[in-house]
Amino acid sequence: RSTTDRCIGGTVWKIPTLYGNSHDILQTPDTITFRYESMRTSRTIRLNQPHISQKIRPLYGDSIGWWEGNTLVVETTNFPDTVDYRGYSAQDLRVIERFTRIGPKMVEWSMTFDNPKVWTRDWTYSYPMTQDDTQPIFEYACHEGNFGLANILSAGRTAEKQTGSSSMKTGK
Repeated sequence: RSTTDRCIGGTVWKIPTLYGNSHDILQTPDTITFRYESMRTSRTIRLNQPHISQKIRPLYGDSIGWWEGNTLVVETTNFPDTVDYRGYSAQDLRVIERFTRIGPKMVEWSMTFDNPKVWTRDWTYSYPMTQDDTQPIFEYACHEGNFGLANILSAGRTAEKQTGSSSMKTGK
């Protein structure tokens, strides 16, 4: 099953969807942490530091940041080969994000995606983030009373018994 089915999925780019769009942004002198409602994900960006070794590949990649004037620039690399983006492995993906305040409660967030093994050139999109203190982050209790994955697996084991095959044997 996918990592999302196991409540550990998602991506580092929590773009607006049907649910879980609230973010918190916490800043210290050395780090910035994005806390997302969806999938209870947090991402820490180390400021003014080099990337870690390419042999180390955290689930959400390695994010480093620096300031260019009033714009926070974040570069993320070192994704594991098990993570994909838009149907392709993110192992060679490089993402540059720019966060620029454009109003008292508005930040322009742009993302540039570069993966020479997938695309012939990098591409960018952006959208505004709006500060709204009336939208708190609620607990994302994915496993609380969630029998979906257990039921999916038990149905799969039942089907295997009936057909005499095993997805464990075939690796599927």
